[in-house]
Amino acid sequence: PTIMFLGCSFTLGNGLPVEYTYPNLASKKLNMNCANLGIGGGSCDTAFRLCHGYIDKIKPKIVVSLRFDSS
Repeated sequence: PTIMFLGCSFTLGNGLPVEYTYPNLASKKLNMNCANLGIGGGSCDTAFRLCHGYIDKIKPKIVVSLRFDSS
């Protein structure tokens, strides 16, 4: 089973080793494969397009979307 993560640089894990990113930690905790589709500066629109394009290929059991807005 796979979890697909969508979001911005926090999801991507900008500047972190992959083992410390929240998608990697969450998927390990749930004993699932991790599909991290986070993009630095990614918008909700970008996340939707990625989900639409990859959901049939990845076939995730769970989809997580997180976008941090600093305003």
